[in-house]
Parts: sequence; C-alpha cells; structure tokens
Amino acid sequence: MQGTFTTLGITGGIGSGKSALAELLREMGVPVFDADACVRMLLDANMATHKALLVRWGEAAFTEQGEIDRAWIAQKIFADVGERLFLESILHPRVREYCLEEMAQARGRGDALFVAEIPLLFENGFDAMFEHTVCLWVSPAVQRARLMAERGMSADQITARAAAQWPIEKKAAAADFVLLNDGSKEFLKDQLRVLHRRLTSL
Repeated sequence: MQGTFTTLGITGGIGSGKSALAELLREMGVPVFDADACVRMLLDANMATHKALLVRWGEAAFTEQGEIDRAWIAQKIFADVGERLFLESILHPRVREYCLEEMAQARGRGDALFVAEIPLLFENGFDAMFEHTVCLWVSPAVQRARLMAERGMSADQITARAAAQWPIEKKAAAADFVLLNDGSKEFLKDQLRVLHRRLTSL
C-alpha cells in the first residue's frame, strides 16, 4: 500500500535563501523542483523559446555566439513591466508543465514529500498546485547585505527585482508556514526538521 504523498511550494523574496533551503531538503532525500533552473534550461536549450524571443526582441537578445544574453534580458524586463509579463507568458506555462511532470514522477516512486522552489509562487498562481506552502523570510537589511556581498548587485538592481515580486510580508501572510532565515544555517535546518516531521506525519 502506497503511503501518504504531500506537496510543498517554497517561496520568499530575492536573497531570502530559497536555494539554501532546497539544498538542505535534498540532503534529507527530498526531491526539489527548481523553477529558476527550469527557466535557465528553457532559455538555453528550448528552440521554441528562442524563436519567441527572436520575434519579440530581435538579435539584440542574443550574444554573438547565438546564446541568450541574460544580462540584456534582465535589464529589459526589469525596466519594463510589459516585457517582463511577455517573458513570463512564454516561460511560466512550460515551467508548470515540467513541475507537474516531476511531481507525478515523485508520486509514482512512492516518495512521501515533493517540494518545488518557485520565487513567484503566489504572484502567478503556482500555489494552487501544492497542498502546502512555505515562505522563507529575511529582514530587508539582511536581504540587501546578502545580495550585495554574494551576487554583487547594486541597490538599484535589488530594488528593481524586489518590485517585480510581492512584498515579503504579503508572501508570509499567504503562506501556510514561515521559516526565518536571518540567522545561521543550523537555525534554518532546525526549523526545517520540524516542518519536515509535521508534513510527513500528516
């Protein structure tokens, strides 16, 4: 008899530590779908995506080697909401399909828990795909310090990317669970262990 299968969507603001949380889950043997990695794959290797971007933006969106120019696209979409929504309309339906495929595979294997790391979980209605949701919360000061130190982002870049998402307070209010990530990795891991036990015992 197959055991209970539970699904969890992870979100949080930029620089909140979603990838670190996902890595901790993988260390616990939990499969995690990475929406950002899926987007990178679609941009790098999906010809239908390339064609749509070429029609919309022309050769300016590509490097001389014919690869997607990520820096050019980032500047484009964070400066123009309409362009960002266009890109999301191309990518997000495909991201949803890949996520549901991996979820079905996890269920078929008999896994107890399937997790997806999706930055725009609530903004684009992905939360409806999951039984439970969690928001990873950090204070604005810690968020800004991490992004500047770890990604070399400027204050303007941080502001532009944060503006493309819900405020962290709104995400936290919408989530079923909130994990705090202003502290150490061990503090986050302790919270995750408690959440994992709760979800897998439901």
